[in-house]
Amino acid sequence: MTRSSGSGYVAYYSYPGNNLASTVLWEGTLQDNLMDTLYMANGNMASEVVYDSEIPGQPDVLQGDINFSYASTANPCYHQATSNSIGPLLFIASVNGNGDFVEFNSKNAYEGASGTQQGTQIVAFKYTLSNDSKGRLSRVTGSAAGATGTIVYNYY
Repeated sequence: MTRSSGSGYVAYYSYPGNNLASTVLWEGTLQDNLMDTLYMANGNMASEVVYDSEIPGQPDVLQGDINFSYASTANPCYHQATSNSIGPLLFIASVNGNGDFVEFNSKNAYEGASGTQQGTQIVAFKYTLSNDSKGRLSRVTGSAAGATGTIVYNYY
């Protein structure tokens, strides 16, 4: 993915060892970059590890790592072809870009996360999941930093 604004922003996506990886070059060079790897286990995104250069041109340092937990309920947003092609892009656009959590890369419904940023705990939350009469995920409710949000799934 490249930005047409002329900023030089480039993002590369790859799938090493059945994991999902993105490398973002903020100005189009390795001097200022972000490396984000989503580690998969049992068809779900088990963890995310992010490295970034705090100072352009200097070595990358660990910025954070997050571990995810999942329910046994199927994820209505998962589709293997989507995950295998633009899954990392959708993750960055929805989660990292907008603070949302509609996750496209895991087979099961996302239930919670905990993680650190340079050794300090920054994330620890759990969603409440509700199923419809057919056992499908119908509602996800969560709260963080004093705000509450709900995602509703409808099936037609």
